[in-house]
Order: sequence, then C-alpha cells, then structure tokens
Amino acid sequence: MEDRAHSSLVALRRILRASEAAAREMARQTQLSTPQLVVLQIVHEAEEATPKAISQRAGIAQATATALLDKLERRGFVTRRRGETDRRQVWIALTEAGREAVRAAPDPLQDRFTERFLELPDWEQAMIMAALERVAGLLDAEALDAAPVLHVGALAPDDLEHR
Repeated sequence: MEDRAHSSLVALRRILRASEAAAREMARQTQLSTPQLVVLQIVHEAEEATPKAISQRAGIAQATATALLDKLERRGFVTRRRGETDRRQVWIALTEAGREAVRAAPDPLQDRFTERFLELPDWEQAMIMAALERVAGLLDAEALDAAPVLHVGALAPDDLEHR
C-alpha cells in the first residue's frame, strides 16, 4: 500500500512539474502569467466583460480578477470603461496589445489536456474527475481559489511585472 501512495505522489509531482514548465514557457514567450493570459482569453472571447463575469468564468475570486485586471491595464493590455446605462458597472475590453498577446500565446498545457480529456469516453472522464476531486480532498484543497487552468504558484503575477 505504501508503494501506491509513493507512486501517487510521484504522479502528482509529474503533473506539477509539467504545469510549472508550461507556465514558464508561456511566460517566457508572452511575458504573461497563466492567470493573466486566462483573463485576456476570457475578455477576447466575450469582446467585453465585467470583472464579475471574468471572475466567475475563470473560477477565481472577484478581488483576484480585479488585481489581475489592474496589472493588465497598467501594461496596456486592457481598458476599462463605465457602463452607459449603469455607471457603477465597469466593462473590460482588450487593447490591440491585448489582442496580439492572445494571438501570440502558445498552445497552453490546459488546452492540450482539455482536447485529450474530451476524447475520452464519458465513464473515463467521470472516473478521472472523481479521482482528482478526491485527491483535492486528501490535500485539504477543496476550498482553495483555483482557476480552471493547470498552473502552480511557481509564477506569481508579480514575478512577470518587472520584465
């Protein structure tokens, strides 16, 4: 039984290393962290989005989305504008630099995973999902704020801000 626990930990480390390597490569090519790119992709798909919609779609807290948007705005990737009918509402849109960053981004690890995962039969998808949720529970990670991307804390958004 200890061999299974050891093998499981090795598999988890491989997943984390693959995620970190993909995040480093993407950051090297785009000068963006994975969460920043996810936000840009969400806005790109929607053309315009509110911070609340972005946070919901990314699976992160609204405060986290706002912090990411602040950094992206400072770097000239997004703009904010007040709603015309409701001035309290803020709309986010990409600048030309933001659109170019999305176009230039390499095929991220999560896209490869999603493509391959969706090719699996339903029963296998459900099995993998259940196993991963169980692993999250074993690690007391159910309540952690996590975007639906394969990203580990190796690259914090601030790490890229100074490049």
